[in-house]
Order: sequence, then C-alpha cells, then structure tokens
Amino acid sequence: MTTALLLHSIREFHTQIIKSEHDMLDSELSRIAEEVEFKLLERDLTFFDLGLPEITSNREDLLEEVVIEAITIPKVIQVFAYESNGTSILLSTGGQENKEAKNFAKTENLTIPQYNHLPTKYFSMFFRIEFLEMNCILEVQLEEDYILEEWKSINGQVLEQGFLIILIGTILLFVIFRFMSARIQHRENQLESKNQLLVKTNQKLAQVYKTVSLGALTGHLMHSLKTPLPRLQMIAKEAELKKAIDPNELYSVNNQIRELVSHSLHSLQEIEDQKKRARQKKLPYIYNRKWRDADEKDIPKDINPVIRFKSKIKGSSVLKDLVQGDVEIENNTIEDFIILRNDGTPTYNLSATVDDHQMGMTHIIRGDDHKINTFKQIQIYLAMGWEVPNFAHIPLIHTIEGKKLSKRDNASTLDDYSKIGIIPDALRNYLLRLGWSYQDKEIFTLDDSIKYFNLEGIGKSPSKLDMSRILSMNEHYIKTIDEQELFKSLMEYCEIYKEKIKPEKEEKIKNSLSFLKNKAKTLEDIFNNAKFIILDKINFNPDDLKLIDDKAKKIIQEFKSEISSLDKLNKDVLEPIVNNLIKKHETNFKGVGQPLRVILTGSKFGPGLYDILISLGKEEVDQRLGNKIIG
Repeated sequence: MTTALLLHSIREFHTQIIKSEHDMLDSELSRIAEEVEFKLLERDLTFFDLGLPEITSNREDLLEEVVIEAITIPKVIQVFAYESNGTSILLSTGGQENKEAKNFAKTENLTIPQYNHLPTKYFSMFFRIEFLEMNCILEVQLEEDYILEEWKSINGQVLEQGFLIILIGTILLFVIFRFMSARIQHRENQLESKNQLLVKTNQKLAQVYKTVSLGALTGHLMHSLKTPLPRLQMIAKEAELKKAIDPNELYSVNNQIRELVSHSLHSLQEIEDQKKRARQKKLPYIYNRKWRDADEKDIPKDINPVIRFKSKIKGSSVLKDLVQGDVEIENNTIEDFIILRNDGTPTYNLSATVDDHQMGMTHIIRGDDHKINTFKQIQIYLAMGWEVPNFAHIPLIHTIEGKKLSKRDNASTLDDYSKIGIIPDALRNYLLRLGWSYQDKEIFTLDDSIKYFNLEGIGKSPSKLDMSRILSMNEHYIKTIDEQELFKSLMEYCEIYKEKIKPEKEEKIKNSLSFLKNKAKTLEDIFNNAKFIILDKINFNPDDLKLIDDKAKKIIQEFKSEISSLDKLNKDVLEPIVNNLIKKHETNFKGVGQPLRVILTGSKFGPGLYDILISLGKEEVDQRLGNKIIG
C-alpha cells in the first residue's frame, strides 16, 4: 500500500509539472497568433497607404510566421504543424516530409497534455491554433533535460521520504503521508501560482501589443486616403495661440477631430467593401474612379490626396512583346493607378518610366509578371509624347514540381551553388539554356553565349529549375575543362568553403586530378575524393576498421615488405605484388584491396587502389602502412 501511494504521488506530481508547462505554452502560442494577426493587418494597411498592391498570404505563409516565432520560445526544439485530421502541413522550417499522420481522435479539445520522451529524448505537446479562419494543430517538441531533472528531484524526495516511512513503521505512516501530501500540495500551489502569473503576464503582453498595434493602425488611418493630420495640426495650433479656450471651443475641436477620423474610417471601409465585392465576383480590384471627372469645387477640403493617372477606359491596348507576341488587354481593366502618393513621393510606375526615358532605354526585358505594369507605363509614355521602347517579358522560373520558384526553395542564391562546388561557367551555361535554345547546341562558351543569344529563342512557357541537370552540366565541365583551370577552381573552393590546401600537397593534388575528378559532379566531390591527400590525419571509419582482421593485418604487413625494395610506385610494379598476395591468401582483389585502402585512406570507398598508392608516393605509403592499429 505504501509503495502504491508513493508511486501515485510521483505520477500526480509528474502530471502537474507537464500540465503547468502545457498551460504556459498554450498561453504563449495564443499570444504569438494574436501578434501575427496584427502584423498582417498593419502590413496590409501600410501597403495600401503606399499605393502598393495588396499582398495575399497563403495559409502556409501565415502559419509559418507563427511557427518561426514559436521556435524562439526557450526550451523549444522544433515545431510541426498538422491538419485537424492529423495530416502533416509542409513548412520550410523543416522536418515534415517523413512524418506520419497523427491521430487526434481522442483529444478533440487537446486540453490534456499529450507527450512522449523515450526514446526520442524530447517531449512532444499538442495545441490547437485558431486564427484568421485557420484551424490546425501544432506539435511542440521540448528539451527533456529540464523536465527530467524536476522529475528526478521529486522522485528522490518522495522515495527518500517513503523509505523513512517504511523504517519507522505503520504507526507514523499516516502522519508522514499527511506531511508528504502537504508538501506536494504546496509545490502544486506554487506551480499553479507560477502558471497563473505567466498566463497573466502573457495576457498583459498581448494587451500591450494590441494597444501598440491599434496605435499604429490609427496612424495609418489618419494618413490614409483623407489624411486629417495637417488639419489636426492646424486646429491644435489655433488653440495654442489663444490664451484661454472656453468649453464651447473645446467641444468644437473635439467634433472636428471626430469628423475627420470618421471620414478616414469611412473612406477606408468603402475601399475594403469594393475589394470584397471584386473578390466575390472573382475579378481583380479596380478603383471605382469616383473622383475621375469631379469638379474641383466638389473635392473635400482639408485633405492631402494621392494623384492618379487618368487611364483610358474605352477600347483596348496591344503590347507588341518581343517574346510573348501581341498581347491585347481591355482598357477598362486598367485602373486609374496612383503616380504620386499623398506625401508627394512617386510610385514605381512613374519612377520607372521617367528613369527609363531619361536613360534612353530602347529595350526593357523583365519577368512576365510585370505585363500589367507595362500597359500602365505605356500610357505614361504616350501621354508625355515620348518614344515607347521595346518590351520583352520572360517567363518565370518554376520548381521541378511546377510551382513558382521562391526563396524557400533550396539553392535559391548563387552562394548556395558555390557552397556545393558548382563551377560558375557550368551554372551560366545551364541558365542560358533554361527556357532558350539554339539549334541542337548544348554547351556554350562565354563567347558563344554572346554570339548566339537572342530574344527570338526564348520560349513562352515557364522553365523548370532541375538540380539534376545542373549537376550533369557541372560534371561535364569538370571532366572537360583544362586541369590547370580545374585545379585553380578547386584551390579557391577549398580555401573558402572547406580547408585550405597546404603548399606541400598542391603538387600531389594537381598530379591526381585525372582520377580524382572521375565520378565527381561537383568540386565538393573532388575534395571528398582527395581527403586522403589533403588531411594530415587519417579519419578512420569505425565500421571500415572492422575489415582489418588478423588475415588483413598479415596482407598489409606482407605488402609493406614487398614494396620496401622499390624505388618508385607505378601500376607495372604494384600489380604483380597484389596478384601474388591474392593467390597466396586464396582471396580476391577485394580481399587485398579493401584492407589496403582502409589503412591508407580511412575508408573502404574512394579512388582506385593503384591511384591512391601512386598519388601518395612510396614514403607516405610506407609511413601509413606502419600504422599502430595493425600491430
């Protein structure tokens, strides 16, 4: 009975610790979700104020914001996301591809902490997140050490007290048990107090963030379409000039402020309603041209308006694109776009047009996601009486799955390709052929690229970035370029990304390139093949060392003895020695070659045995064959 009570007390206290941690994390995640909501709203209003198009964030992007913030919580290792049915939601924060679907059927509200820690060395807790019409489940992986330490401490205390109870006997059992219960209750109360304090703190933080966000939103509202700030400043200045202000004047000022803010709110709501109706009809939002033909006397006073371009409404416009061909668009689909913001700064379309004109641009080449901007800019060219340049819109690059390439995709920067050892000329050649062709030619020198490239050869469909094709192109360059040039590229690569090659080893590397580059697709592959030369200390693979048994040791010692009389190592003198050892020990080439390769390089994989022996030289080979691991 005593043992049962002790175990029960331990389990209860373990559960209380987990429950406390669960409640704290739940409160923290709720706060993070609120912050993300306000950030998104603030961002949208900022873009709206600047005259920029609204950014539509997909569900994964929004959820990723929450996950990234959640990972910064102390003691959190990783965060995974799931649908309500347990299916994984793929995010760029990593680790979701191989995760099996979770079963949440028994934990619909997820108020009871679900966790495990063996043998994965972490705790997993699950939380339901609901925001921005999103309903999903987060799995938060926590470090186990700090929880286990608390468990161990409690276990030690309880077990120590239980041992005393057993020694003293059943007479004091009741008293001691009450004492233990009081202590446990005290600790539970402490944990509960701590939890409540943390919850209140998070609530206060959330409230503070709401207040700050609302302040920012108010600022945006006051600087939106109607911008009442100048008028408010004028009202304040007038009030300041007067030595005394009677209640009636204060009342009047208050009403003016309310009217101005209400006007801004109404204008903002009006535009939001227009956008909503456009989305419902599955049409792009276009400003309703409310003030397009208004008389100057009807324009509201005390505002700082934006300046819009009076676009064509009737008919259509045709863009003679050098890649896409003739592209026609109805003029009424182009809104009266903003060219000057309410602070007097120009927008992209005005700035780009003026800049290109003043610089005398004859051809403008850019992605085909800018075609609508091109139609707007052409209208500015025509309105100013300027010569319209030639336009070419190139299809965007997609992933191999056919999705738009983004920064979340691997190898999205030039540095990413440099790190894995892609030669610049190979990458240039690949990118040149990506969406462009010239007859059946695949390999282009820099001079060829300049000579043959033209806009007519660019395809109209999006191209797919294929990493396997990049590696194949790189492999071709590694095998075909001059070895002196390859050696120079390898030296630079090792110095920047790996380990600088020592001067005394440069000649060995240079003489060994002919076989080091075999089966190598990148400079990193060549580095890995050459580690046995570059590194001073051999790093033995523990599994491969198992090949050095008693028989292998004899083969190595006999090989060392056979080559001791040789002046120089080459295949003609080495091959007979290896064949004699094969015959003597009744084995095959693998039985002789693998032990020798392991003792010389640390691994049973790598270049050919004769290539390794010749590249190291007799002195180095003799030294490595004398390694103490073979006795």
